[in-house]
Amino acid sequence: MKRIVNGGYEAAKKLLSNNRDTLERIAQALLEREVIDANEVKLLMEGKPLPEKLPPLRHRHRPHPARTQGRSPGTAPGSRLHRGENPAKA
Repeated sequence: MKRIVNGGYEAAKKLLSNNRDTLERIAQALLEREVIDANEVKLLMEGKPLPEKLPPLRHRHRPHPARTQGRSPGTAPGSRLHRGENPAKA
């Protein structure tokens, strides 16, 4: 049992030592981005640079779907129609 465990340990140590530069690139990418996907890991393993990370879309104004439902195409936002009213008459 000891021989198997030691053999696995030595193989893992050799694998890590032989790929130290790749591990450093992956570690650096994780420090910068916090999360990398499988395609990014593949690029790093191939020694290629990662594409520039786009900033997250925050506070982008989009109307809430529930607030736009039932509005006629010509109805201005903020105008209110009462039940049964025609938008052209309002």
